[in-house]
Amino acid sequence: MMDVSECVALMVNSTGMTVSCPESKLEEKHYGLGVFHAGGKSPLMVPIMEELRHLDLIIYGCTGFTGKLACEYMASFYGEGSNVKWGIAGRNKEKVEAIKNDICKLPDLEIFIVDSKDVFGLTDMAIKTKAIITFVGPYALYGSDLIKVCAEVGTHYADLTGELPWVKQMKTQLHDIAVEKKSRIVPTCGFDSVPSDLGVFEIVQYMKKEYNEECLRCQGAFVDGKGGFSGGTLASGLNLVENMAEEFYKSRIDPVYLLPDDAKHDRDEPDQTTYEWNEDFQSWTSPFVMSPVNCRMVRLSSFLLNYGSEFTYSESKLDHSKFAAMKSSFVNSLTGKAFSTSFSRSITKRFGPKPGEGPSEKILKEGFFHSRYIGISKDTNKRVVCDVKSNRDPGYGATARMLCEAGLCLALDDLQCEFGFITPAVLGSLYVARLKKAEMSFEISVS
Repeated sequence: MMDVSECVALMVNSTGMTVSCPESKLEEKHYGLGVFHAGGKSPLMVPIMEELRHLDLIIYGCTGFTGKLACEYMASFYGEGSNVKWGIAGRNKEKVEAIKNDICKLPDLEIFIVDSKDVFGLTDMAIKTKAIITFVGPYALYGSDLIKVCAEVGTHYADLTGELPWVKQMKTQLHDIAVEKKSRIVPTCGFDSVPSDLGVFEIVQYMKKEYNEECLRCQGAFVDGKGGFSGGTLASGLNLVENMAEEFYKSRIDPVYLLPDDAKHDRDEPDQTTYEWNEDFQSWTSPFVMSPVNCRMVRLSSFLLNYGSEFTYSESKLDHSKFAAMKSSFVNSLTGKAFSTSFSRSITKRFGPKPGEGPSEKILKEGFFHSRYIGISKDTNKRVVCDVKSNRDPGYGATARMLCEAGLCLALDDLQCEFGFITPAVLGSLYVARLKKAEMSFEISVS
């Protein structure tokens, strides 16, 4: 299979002329609006003409469970009469057309039929839109070609991954390319890690605005919630343990795993592993299953947005009693054991939810989440609280909206932030405003 870096796109301009690369011996393949070439030792990716980008957003992986919810949301809020120009994509034509006709119900909605390994098809899709959001995971298995294509053709990209070793690998390979091509790449735009990343961002911004102070430390906690467990999340975790085990364990041990080597520090403590009493929350707490991802993304945001030279972040789950915290800690340890051996992984694969599967309609309707973040200011020890809430299933209904609005923010909003690999928090207040319109709340209080 051809690597994306070996794919050379020569786009046809309005006069029908093409740009060539005479120094390389290339094999030509026509595909849609473009003329693509493979081979040669000096690949060239010609800047894409903006007039080809007639769409604002494409939803890739529209036939999966969460992808369908994203299509429902887009059709309801950005459907008939909306100025937003969007399309959907997947690998199965019949299923994609069914989503268009039965869920989106927009006869002029553009569809793309492309496999996650089809570099030519992915490129042809990417050059026609400002941004792509993808629900196709595990991303380490099925996402690398798409993210590479988006970086190389200057298309903005967002996903739901929590696969930090893959994120770090892609960041190392593609950050400079994305900066050069003016593409913004934003991973973890779902329940991990949008509530944590933006909840902390809101506290930091409030302290700067109201007190002209930095945030010295911040703690996050999952307060309450209800929802179904994601088969995609399970598959991603299993794939990391089986195929990227060394990097996976490095990501768990290193609190600042995603920071550049010259920016690493030892201020942040390792993730909580057992039940503890927390003074700031005045509650018993236990390890939160998503904190290894959330904490590392928040710390990366702190580096990118300069929260302060002494800023620290930690995260846990609130429990109503010591016994409940002990029980929750035990369950969390069992979850870890489900990934620890080949036998336990085989049992987990057999009986756990499968990628693309999701909870019942009843569970979706009853779903909600509430997370709380407490920040302490550096100079005067002022305490600022941000409660982040949604009345939708955190891993499905709420996550679908988070990713859709991240894509629309990338495509449509007047962002002043840097290009390359960034975090949800770098999208800033414009993204927060979009999420509020999507019925997710960020409530700031001072105590």
